[in-house]
Amino acid sequence: MTAGLLPPDIAVYDLLQSGAVWFDAPLRWSSFRGAKAMDVLNGLITNDVTALVTGTTQAAVALTPKGKIVCDMVVLRADTESFFVGVHDLASTSWLDLVRKYVNPRLAVVTDESARYQTWYLLGASAAQVTGALEAADASSMHVPPRILRAPLPATAPAFLILAEHSDATEVLATLSVVEK
Repeated sequence: MTAGLLPPDIAVYDLLQSGAVWFDAPLRWSSFRGAKAMDVLNGLITNDVTALVTGTTQAAVALTPKGKIVCDMVVLRADTESFFVGVHDLASTSWLDLVRKYVNPRLAVVTDESARYQTWYLLGASAAQVTGALEAADASSMHVPPRILRAPLPATAPAFLILAEHSDATEVLATLSVVEK
């Protein structure tokens, strides 16, 4: 028995080592679009998004002009002129307030995408196989295939974010339900 863990925690720990676990990620998403979206985002957060390749993510932090932390986040480069930013739902109001205050809408169009997307974390030794099952799932019942992203987490086991439209959440959950939770 692992010291300090209760039996249900031990079961999850064991699954991380040999299987996969998934759970809702309480992230709220906003998008930055336009020719200057990269520059605008670089002016708001701690990490440089210039090096991000389309379809990849990185962790970052938003700061006030005085250097106080507003929130941490996941940044996804969707294409050459589009980025998605996921922040914890408890910090989303502060994040959007900062964006409204400092982003010139002529430089980048920022949209609150929270009502559009749902996100899950998928972690564990066999998480990659589960992502394969999601990619192979019957996409005919989904409006848009989910985005499967490497999660920028300091985890020893593989970690993914699954970003899907709310209208496709039932299909994604049906595929994930074969994974022991």
